[in-house]
Amino acid sequence: MYKTILITGGNGFTGKKVVKKLLQLKYKIVLLTQNKRSTSFSQNQGVYVESYDIDNLDFSHIFNKYLIDIILHMSAETRKTCDYKDVVDLNIRFPISLLSCALKHKVKCFVNTDTTIYNNEINSYSLSKKQFSEWLSLNNQGINIINLKIDNIYGKDNNNKRFVSMVIDSLMNNNKYIGLTSGEQKRNFIYIDDFVDLIIRIVHKAPKIGNGYHEYGAGSNEQISIKSLVILISDILGKQQSTLHFEPIDFTVEDDTESCSKIDISNTIKDFNWRPETNLSKGLKEVIRHYIEKQ
Repeated sequence: MYKTILITGGNGFTGKKVVKKLLQLKYKIVLLTQNKRSTSFSQNQGVYVESYDIDNLDFSHIFNKYLIDIILHMSAETRKTCDYKDVVDLNIRFPISLLSCALKHKVKCFVNTDTTIYNNEINSYSLSKKQFSEWLSLNNQGINIINLKIDNIYGKDNNNKRFVSMVIDSLMNNNKYIGLTSGEQKRNFIYIDDFVDLIIRIVHKAPKIGNGYHEYGAGSNEQISIKSLVILISDILGKQQSTLHFEPIDFTVEDDTESCSKIDISNTIKDFNWRPETNLSKGLKEVIRHYIEKQ
């Protein structure tokens, strides 16, 4: 079993949940954050925080300081308005430098959270994630690489910039108009608790997978159109659907309008004995209940 885990993206919605669960299981966590970014974790909690400068991506001192067993790379630049240079720096240069150090210091496993949307015409984020996954498949000698393809993670305590939380917040606040696309795009949603459970299983079972590049899907067995999802949320809340406006738009560069995302979880089930336990309706009800309790 792996003992020391280096994590990127540990300050985000998903990362915080993963870090907290790993701490409960007594793992030693090295949290790698970009300079000047604050974190809610401290060494008193068992988290060793190390920072890096995007202009100096030499991590040798960190790997010399800690005996890293596994890397969980969960950070990414996802902002649509972000400069392309920042996307390349954070989504390609940074993880490639991390991977190079991992190979040099004989880290046993590198887990990368990837996306299902690989159409180069969609946005710079998906393009950068595709390119990094290609680097991973190229540099897979002497290390176990697990590339985890994810579509949408949702759950309690998510911010309102995420789609599910944004829709719930808008409907709860009785917004008179919620502008949406045609809603024909189909997506796959995974509840945060199911995703954290999968990460824990990967950490436990990855040593048995062996070296090389391995790709797995992290999702549910349900694929749903955006329109059906929004209507489902509206029905659970008991809201009238008159405020929902679905209008066709052209699929253009930098829009999240890829028609259909695909996730195959068959190998994930087989190799990690994992299945999502929370169906979409149940998960949405949990998120909505939590939202109401916070009001």
